[in-house]
Amino acid sequence: MRELSLHDYLEHLRSIQSRLENFIREFERGNRDYIQDIALKLRILFIHKSGTKALFTTIQTLLGVQIRVWIRESRDEELKRKGLDHLIDQQSFSYFNEVQFWLERGNNKTEIIEAINRPKALVIGPYNYSVKEVIEIVADKLGGAHIDPKLDKNSLAPQHNGVSFGGLNSSEHFILMTARVSVELIKSVLQFAKDRTETDFIIKN
Repeated sequence: MRELSLHDYLEHLRSIQSRLENFIREFERGNRDYIQDIALKLRILFIHKSGTKALFTTIQTLLGVQIRVWIRESRDEELKRKGLDHLIDQQSFSYFNEVQFWLERGNNKTEIIEAINRPKALVIGPYNYSVKEVIEIVADKLGGAHIDPKLDKNSLAPQHNGVSFGGLNSSEHFILMTARVSVELIKSVLQFAKDRTETDFIIKN
């Protein structure tokens, strides 16, 4: 079996970019079942699965770069860092979405797979999730109308309509935002592969 080359992986990346853009358009037209298709493509980009490395991990290695994004502390993380744990109100409702800061401005930058695994990238009241966890919940368990009846409250919380964004529940909003940011990161990677010029988010090793 032929070993895949950098060119092969870049073509795969282009294909995922095109699919994500198409799926986002379909979702925005009202075809909400496409949220699972989006999550499945994000899983290929970001998550090691069944012995296969995340595509972004392989691309980083072959190009000799790090893809880095901004991260920002949640309110609870900030209070803990400052030694103000007693001010954390476990009963109050809070919402936090770290992905919205990836391409903007946060506390510091981190490598993309590390960002994916940060435990409080999405906070919904008492429930905390990494980006990886939300992708896997939507890709594997919340596909369209076929919700796994065995899901616990923690897994169902992002699907709850109590926190909505223009009619989208938390998981839909989060996955859609992650997909849009991912498309921009893919564009940056493909541009680097073409001209080898660093950007704010593509840094040579």
